[in-house]
Amino acid sequence: MRVAVFVRYRSGDGAGHVGWAFDYDPPSRIDAGSVENHSGGIHTDASHMGFWNELGDDPVACMRKNEYDDVKFVDVDDADPVDAYQTVLWIKKHAYSAILRNCLDDAYDVLRAFGVPDLEPPSHDWFPKNWFAHFRGTQRKVSEFKWEEEQTKQTRPKVRMPDPSSLEPEAPEWRNPLNSAFSLFRLELFRDFFRGLLHRHRRQG
Repeated sequence: MRVAVFVRYRSGDGAGHVGWAFDYDPPSRIDAGSVENHSGGIHTDASHMGFWNELGDDPVACMRKNEYDDVKFVDVDDADPVDAYQTVLWIKKHAYSAILRNCLDDAYDVLRAFGVPDLEPPSHDWFPKNWFAHFRGTQRKVSEFKWEEEQTKQTRPKVRMPDPSSLEPEAPEWRNPLNSAFSLFRLELFRDFFRGLLHRHRRQG
């Protein structure tokens, strides 16, 4: 099954902006979404943070409408679209924050919940457009991309997925304070953050 990250380079005062898409029950149900935070505020209530999410047969059309530039996609053999969609519902409930709950955190959580292995954590590079550059996937221009392009029948789900309307929001384990994965993930985030600060200090020195 396919999952992708989309980037809009000129957003965020040059930092860029990212969104996601993934096969839920293809070919008719593919999820696409993002948290746009049009206000540009450091902290924005969930009801005003520009969250959007659409299930349909053409996620690329949604991204063109929102003026995304490029996409990178991967096909995941052992995908978990239910976990990914429950993560999307969980994201919808939480306020936007420039630190630890921004568009990059959202896309990372969806892709990791879907089953993308070896993702760089959001703290590896705070600029969404740079994180997108590091993401290992096949890159295309959104204006030219078709979701079914290069996709094989082997990536289709073996069983029919539950109705998305029956699912409840659920935090991924690395965002759940009651799960041991939460502490390990936070340590990784802050380790990368301070390494980045040290690297910048040495370059400037």
